[in-house]
Amino acid sequence: MWKEYFSFSKRERRSIWILLALIAITVTVRFFLFRSNDSYSHDKDGEVAFELEIKAFEASKRRERPVFKHSQYPKFQPQTYPLFDFDPNTADSLSFVHLGLKPFQARMILKYRSKGGKYRKPEDFARVPYLDKTLYIKLLPHIRIDQRLIAVHRDTIVKYKPVVYQKQEKLAEGTHIDLNKADTSELKKVPGIGSGIAHAIINYRTRLGGFYSVSQLREMKQLSPEQVEKFSHFLALNDVSSLHRIPVNKSGIERLMSHPYLNFYQAKAIVELRKKKGKLTSLDQFSLYEEFTKQDFERLAHYLDFSQ
Repeated sequence: MWKEYFSFSKRERRSIWILLALIAITVTVRFFLFRSNDSYSHDKDGEVAFELEIKAFEASKRRERPVFKHSQYPKFQPQTYPLFDFDPNTADSLSFVHLGLKPFQARMILKYRSKGGKYRKPEDFARVPYLDKTLYIKLLPHIRIDQRLIAVHRDTIVKYKPVVYQKQEKLAEGTHIDLNKADTSELKKVPGIGSGIAHAIINYRTRLGGFYSVSQLREMKQLSPEQVEKFSHFLALNDVSSLHRIPVNKSGIERLMSHPYLNFYQAKAIVELRKKKGKLTSLDQFSLYEEFTKQDFERLAHYLDFSQ
């Protein structure tokens, strides 16, 4: 029975022999390859020569910096000049250097003088920064200060004269000014109106295009009802026909919105209706629009122009 397991067909035996031949060829090739590698010997002399060339190349690139000793150069000796009389308030920087001062000390003296500093007596020269005491003693007899060039010393506390403000002339009871024509100086004559309120009234009047009623001042956020009640009887409107009106059929949304009585939705409604209907003729055409109220119609009637 075991023969059945070890018996091969002719085709299987041929495959086994081919496999064994391939194994034998592989082993033979690997044997010769390893043998050729073993026979290869490195050229040690060549490696040593190559390392020497690398070291020589690195040594050629590395340059030693020359070491300079202080003894090789003579120590700088400043040139000395004979002492002479000088005024520290007028002498130049070269004169200070010839007297033995350092250049930076001469610059500091000139900077001190440029800021308004003065040497009022010879002893003040001792305040020069880093001034050698021995040099100061030598220079002290040569300091000559011209007192005529020194301004009179003033106290640091300056007494200013109080500013006297003239009292603003106010209107007498029973007098009036035109609210649409008055400027800020005229409005400030009204009791209860100062500079800030006067400018606010002028600005609001410009945005409106003019007032048609004094009661419109109550719409201003800067004013309280009590303030308006206090000075409103000094104001009057002699002519309301000169109000600046907005041409409804020619103005865009931004121009309409610039008026205090029109918001974005109202301006948009006017422009859209104008596109649908063409030229608008009156505010009655907006009676069915929710954006407009009865109060809006009463106020806008004074500022919208449908004639153009």
